[in-house]
Amino acid sequence: MNPLSSPVLERFKAKKIDQLPVREIIEGYRRNFNTDISRFVQSDTLKIFECEETGLRFYRGIDPGDGPFYAHLMENDWYYIPWKWEHEEASSMLTENDAILEIGCGTGGFLERVSSNVKSAVGLDLNEDAVQSCKEKGLDVENADLMEYSDQHTERFDAVLSFQVMEHIEDIGNFMRAGVKLLKPGGKFIFGVPNNDSFIANIKGEYLNMPPHHMNLWTANSIERTAQHVGCKMLGYKLEPLQQYHQNWYVNSILSDNQSEIQKIPKILRGYFYRNLKRVLNNWVEQEAKNINGHTILAVYEKI
Repeated sequence: MNPLSSPVLERFKAKKIDQLPVREIIEGYRRNFNTDISRFVQSDTLKIFECEETGLRFYRGIDPGDGPFYAHLMENDWYYIPWKWEHEEASSMLTENDAILEIGCGTGGFLERVSSNVKSAVGLDLNEDAVQSCKEKGLDVENADLMEYSDQHTERFDAVLSFQVMEHIEDIGNFMRAGVKLLKPGGKFIFGVPNNDSFIANIKGEYLNMPPHHMNLWTANSIERTAQHVGCKMLGYKLEPLQQYHQNWYVNSILSDNQSEIQKIPKILRGYFYRNLKRVLNNWVEQEAKNINGHTILAVYEKI
């Protein structure tokens, strides 16, 4: 098989490292999220590749989700949390003299909290309902394509921010370069993505970490190695400690990983053992959460 081009830069090659049967992923989305992803399927196998230059892992074989797909997921209360750890951390990096832009601002949870603390705050989102919600709150938000917007507003902002967006983007290199294009020289590109060096990478059947939801898999290593290829230098990154709203997810991931061992326990004792194990794990996680890597990694680039 000929090497595939990397989505970071076309001249970079990528190697296949794994593949999964698509039928299982279709069934997983149907069973867990009551949605049919068949319209996005391009192959009977979902292939996982790794960019040889940056280490970024990405999927091919299922296309990215569309508006109706995301609208369906957003019906779940857990899907969109307006203020999270990464928002708090990013807000502390902004100053009153900053003109900022948030890519994929959703219904404006972050912008609403920080707009009074910065010089100006603008948001972009492709969801018309979300944009309308932002406008009703008095926020400066546009329904605009990032590529076109960056051509019209080159070097306008001191900081460009994005939270839980870039893992969804197939053409990620051009997307990031468009974001950087909006920055003044020395401006900061601040983004949060799922940390695939954390527990989320080890959960069997974690379908939301696959297409059509997630198109690439970030780690601290790939974030650092990508910076120079989008016109930036790496200033640093922060790892999210496990948050309270993710603790049950984390405990269930441990139980899922050990399900084969649990099944070896006699059935008459299994329920009792399971409940007590879950109670012990919950107590342990509450005490150790600050020492456990959570869902997100927050990266900070500086435009060269």
